[in-house]
Amino acid sequence: MFESQHAKDFYGANERYSGKQFHFHHGSEHTINGIRQDLEMHTVHLAEGAVKNGFFASAMGIMFSVNNPSRSFSDKEVAIVDKFFDDLSFD
Repeated sequence: MFESQHAKDFYGANERYSGKQFHFHHGSEHTINGIRQDLEMHTVHLAEGAVKNGFFASAMGIMFSVNNPSRSFSDKEVAIVDKFFDDLSFD
């Protein structure tokens, strides 16, 4: 769950959202400066309580590049990401 004061203050939308699902696009759905990344993950969150001003969901996209990372990562950070993917269940 997360809270969005921005959604509430600027759009009159709900303030609290609960995670519903995530999915991936091989070849990002969006671009940055016209460049498509290798992978894009979307996290989808549904508004809690009565829907306000038609905002029933919130989504966030995270892009991944295999060959052009935007920064260096420590071994600990790589281990956290690897564990996340290793723990996924596809039942």
